[in-house]
Order: sequence, then C-alpha cells, then structure tokens
Amino acid sequence: MEKYSKESRILITTFGGWFGLHYYLDKNYKKGILYTLTMGIFYVGWIIDIINVVKGKTVYKNNESKTRYFYRVTKKSWRFLKL
Repeated sequence: MEKYSKESRILITTFGGWFGLHYYLDKNYKKGILYTLTMGIFYVGWIIDIINVVKGKTVYKNNESKTRYFYRVTKKSWRFLKL
C-alpha cells in the first residue's frame, strides 16, 4: 500500500531526493543518511530515483520503499551497508 500518491512521490523525490528525503519518509534511515552524505550518491542515484518514481518502479514492502536499480555492481559492492 502506498503511503503517498504518485504525484506527491514525484515532488518529494524531485525536490528533496538529493538529500534523501524520500528515504527518510519511508523510514529507510540508512539509505537516507547515505544520500545525505553523498548528495544523492553524487546526483546519479537521485536522477535514477526520479526516473523510477515517474515510471512507477518503486516497490513497497512492509511500508518501506525499495527502488530497483539497473546497476547491480554498485548494489553488490554496497551490500555490507545492508541497504
């Protein structure tokens, strides 16, 4: 079940995504802190999140938002953070 409408999600991700606002609102604090410290993973992750939200590729599970990324190498290399 989505907590926010698609339009709200797009606005939140577009204007607050570079510092992880969309992850803080989903209570995914580890990834939110990572986005805050790296400015949206150097803006690349932020742009990918915007594209995924617009396309509707955000998966909801246990009230947490997990975004599917197309770059698996990065995800595997950051597995130790348990994102």
